Amino acid sequence: MRISLMKGFVIDFNKKGVEKFMIGEVPDPVVKAGEVLIKVMAVPLSAWELDFIRNNDQLSLKEYIKGCNIYLGLEFSGVVLTDGKKFKKGDRVAGSIDFTKDEKAMAELVAANEDYLSILPESIKFTNGASLPIGSETAYKGLVELAKIKNGDNVLIIGANGGVGSYAVQIAKNAGAKVTAIGGPSAVPFLKELGADKIYSYREKSVFELNDSFDIIFDLAKVLKFEQAIHLLNNNGVFVNSNPQLDIDSEAQAKVSDKHVPYLFVAHGSSTILNQIIDKVTTGEIKPAVESVFSVEDYKTALKTLQENERFGKIVMDLSSF
Repeated sequence: MRISLMKGFVIDFNKKGVEKFMIGEVPDPVVKAGEVLIKVMAVPLSAWELDFIRNNDQLSLKEYIKGCNIYLGLEFSGVVLTDGKKFKKGDRVAGSIDFTKDEKAMAELVAANEDYLSILPESIKFTNGASLPIGSETAYKGLVELAKIKNGDNVLIIGANGGVGSYAVQIAKNAGAKVTAIGGPSAVPFLKELGADKIYSYREKSVFELNDSFDIIFDLAKVLKFEQAIHLLNNNGVFVNSNPQLDIDSEAQAKVSDKHVPYLFVAHGSSTILNQIIDKVTTGEIKPAVESVFSVEDYKTALKTLQENERFGKIVMDLSSF
């Protein structure tokens, strides 16, 4: 029996950096119960791909790519090709895979759990829709579900110009918070456009030099330990911990203080959250944070941009020509 093949981005582990990436052919994904097959239209690049470029794939990522043909692409937009229980053939969708176990999405096709998908309205381009799932949902989980953000909160977002931070600023402002954003040297105009109230370049002002106090600190740059954040937090303040490996003592330290340190971990998206985000995009409350779009043919340029340049939201790969 002939195995049907699709195009996708594969990796030559004998090479280093951007040169290890190439376009190849792999077997079509197997669609399991609860999944639908999707023609992928766009996929954003993220810290996941950056780890491969930096040759960290044999370390922290190794356990998450076992048995996979496609290693890249955690979120996507596309068109449903098979009928499921929640989605039907022809539906425009955006969504994600579970990076801990699923086949990844940077290919012609992906099989995705229906619980991780949302309808993408015609008014949202595929390249914009692809930028939403993991970035915006991680920001939502950190600020809304873990930190319980509320109107009037004073919020510090570190790493505010990246793929998650650019949505965190918008979600915080939509919640009525006052936002202090720390980003890269060239990010000040971008962060101002997103609505941040106070903006600092990390080269001009270190987080350790801030005199303000905050109800929520969302450290996406992974530069703070809880013990370093305590003096910046108000009573009952929340330090959203996105790097527990750096801060293994934070939970114990929080127990003897009036501060809170929830651990942020997002293995996959959620239709429930993504539906809310997409609704806010359609009303203009949230803008898709897309820095640039590259064609399949320009994938090496896209990867080099991810590796070398400062971020202003997401870099998106247009895979519609696959």
